[in-house]
Amino acid sequence: MPKTMAASPEEDVQKGMSKKPEAGTKTEGKGPLGNRKILLAVAVVVIASAVVAAVLLLSPAPETPRADNGDYTTKPPTGTQTISVGQLVTKMGDAAASIDTGTLDFSAYIAIDMQGGYLDSLGGGKITIDMTGDIKFDYKNKRGFVDMTLDSPFLAFYGGSEQNVKMYIIGDTLYLLMQDPETGGDQWIRQQTNEDFWADAEITAKLVELMGLVEAKVVGEENLMGKRVYVVEMKPDVRAALEYLLKSQLTAYPDYEELEEQLDEQIELIQQSIKSASLKVWVGVVDSLLYKLEGDVAMEVADETGTTGAE
Repeated sequence: MPKTMAASPEEDVQKGMSKKPEAGTKTEGKGPLGNRKILLAVAVVVIASAVVAAVLLLSPAPETPRADNGDYTTKPPTGTQTISVGQLVTKMGDAAASIDTGTLDFSAYIAIDMQGGYLDSLGGGKITIDMTGDIKFDYKNKRGFVDMTLDSPFLAFYGGSEQNVKMYIIGDTLYLLMQDPETGGDQWIRQQTNEDFWADAEITAKLVELMGLVEAKVVGEENLMGKRVYVVEMKPDVRAALEYLLKSQLTAYPDYEELEEQLDEQIELIQQSIKSASLKVWVGVVDSLLYKLEGDVAMEVADETGTTGAE
């Protein structure tokens, strides 16, 4: 189970030291599954963290900003630039494997229509979530850092309008710092990563595995940030993606078998709540780097009073 940490790993990451913080006592009643409200409230954080982690692992950002020439017309791939999704995945994996260190800034905006029950106490109607952050990674020394801030009236249900999430990856261990929804204080949660997390040879394999969970199609090309990019539209297999993202992170726990049945129930709950999901990514024609990502997810969630809210 996740553990409350006795000390922050921040200094360890910044200095590149190998010593890891000691684990404290287990966090009682705050396992990785949690209750329904907490699970759904932090679902955005979990999904965002998963996306951030995928970008951290697989798709380094361009080294310098480039001017946008304003040509957003999507055109079919032509001539020698025609490419299949499989070919593009391989090129992205090769590009990612060639990068040792890097920094990536990201931002996202989410608008949610919510109605009914305790949702009305948050103002009902449209609720917005602004998400910003940055990623730093060092493949050579097996260090990574994600600092993400979510700002939303929705978080007032847990005592504030802003939530900061920090994620440190040190070797084969991931440390997550986030606010405890019960006490309002910060807590460190530790979990093991997969053994091949930092393996360059596995980068392309990870991309292929992730892409295997979506229906993807290269729909054309655009000019973006001064570069020619492929436009790829994707529709994920929601259940398969949830199982991949959640179960792959929990298999390292000694009591995983006891958690698996509960986890299946939570995956079923989230799957039923998600009515539709789609992604669109823009990948460089020449450098195969990820320049932009957009996602659209529609959810329908019933609160404890039985009233339904629609995202």
